[in-house]
Amino acid sequence: MNKIPQLRILNSQIKDNLSARLLSVYKEQIEIIRISADKHAFFLDKAILTISSGAIGILLTIYTGINKQELSIYLQILFFITIILFGIAITAVLSSFYLVQKSLKQDQINVNKYYDEKNEAIQILNIDKPFSEQKEAMVKINNKRNLKNKWQVKTQLANHISSFSVWLAIITSILFILITFI
Repeated sequence: MNKIPQLRILNSQIKDNLSARLLSVYKEQIEIIRISADKHAFFLDKAILTISSGAIGILLTIYTGINKQELSIYLQILFFITIILFGIAITAVLSSFYLVQKSLKQDQINVNKYYDEKNEAIQILNIDKPFSEQKEAMVKINNKRNLKNKWQVKTQLANHISSFSVWLAIITSILFILITFI
């Protein structure tokens, strides 16, 4: 008869340990989300904005310094295509700032739901019974959820558009400069 209270204490201790471990993993996930936001804002966006803005400035300086009547219509079109591509890159980066914030908010919501479900499953777990008889709790514990959200996909798309636009703009600007001065 003494074993039942001891089993209940053991059951409670196991649940507390599982909950503590779950909280630890939860805090790690939140930190990963925060670090991801910092990295995103620093590297790719900074590089694309710097390259695009600098290139637009250089191209405008070159364009204002040459005689427009000497340029063929094709070179003028190439110039404007280049400026538009750099503009698209800048716009995509600026839109990714907004999208990444939405993505991070959704990540926070998804992570909270995920770990709330796990914690709920741990609380209904009963150490007195075999795990095979606790299918509801075991399904919740073993349930893997895809934490990726639609805002992450949109952010990645904006980043790809900006990267692609910058490369195309660099190529067209090199062509413009080479054709103009050679």
